[in-house]
Amino acid sequence: MEHYPFRKIDDEKFPEISEGDSIAIAEIISEEKETKPPARYNEASLIKELEKRELGTKATRADIITKLYDRKYISGNKIEVNQLGENIFNTLNTYCNNLTSEELTRDFENKLESIDDDKATKDDIIREGKEEVTNILNDIEKNEKDIGTHIYDAYQESNIICDCPNCEGNLVKRYSPKTKQYFVGCSNYPDCKTTFSLPKGARILKQTCDKCGLPMISFGSKPPVHACLNPDCGKDKTKKVEPKVVGKCPQCGSNLLKRSGRFGEFIGCSAFPKCRFTCSVDELDAILKSSK
Repeated sequence: MEHYPFRKIDDEKFPEISEGDSIAIAEIISEEKETKPPARYNEASLIKELEKRELGTKATRADIITKLYDRKYISGNKIEVNQLGENIFNTLNTYCNNLTSEELTRDFENKLESIDDDKATKDDIIREGKEEVTNILNDIEKNEKDIGTHIYDAYQESNIICDCPNCEGNLVKRYSPKTKQYFVGCSNYPDCKTTFSLPKGARILKQTCDKCGLPMISFGSKPPVHACLNPDCGKDKTKKVEPKVVGKCPQCGSNLLKRSGRFGEFIGCSAFPKCRFTCSVDELDAILKSSK
């Protein structure tokens, strides 16, 4: 304290006690702690891990991670391996494990560098590379049907969202060539015609709706909107409410109606789908004034 007087002095006072005295216990705290798993990778830490394992190069590591995201093998800022990515890796690891071998990739990276150091020739590296690639292609060709079946099943399984609320099937994410949009439908179609539309660019979240138990979705940006997969969740369908007429459509002259959708209330033309005019409730007054 003489040389460093800035430390706070704890006021620790002990009662007068002697050996053998009994002391009243005010509180007993028992804590059970478990070993916590390491934090999930993000893009930066995953690039560092690839560098540590000598996989890829400075020019290719970021591109590798981008492709994993684009192909839906991984997702999230705190990276999670999706079911599709995990199943594809397990399938390839079973039937052609050289393709998923870290050692093979690392070995070729080192051999390519050895060309610069004049420790190996380009022809030797190319010859060894051809041999390895030929072996991998032979393994794939030999197990082509099994690999295809497993990957197709993995893809189908990865599209399952949850149980269907109206039958024993599953809700599955599908693509409509007609509308060129994704939607969610029952796997037991046409026996079960349960479907839910998806806004453009919507992501299906692991979080579920408190009211109906269906998954929540995220769409839009700045900030993204979170909503139930079912756009009618929480609405009383027994009470039919007629849309309110709020003016005339500036494009075709039909009635403009105030409607309610997944995004909230909006204004739409009664001549839909022939006329597709829509606007927000806030924009209505300005549009009606300008159309007069």
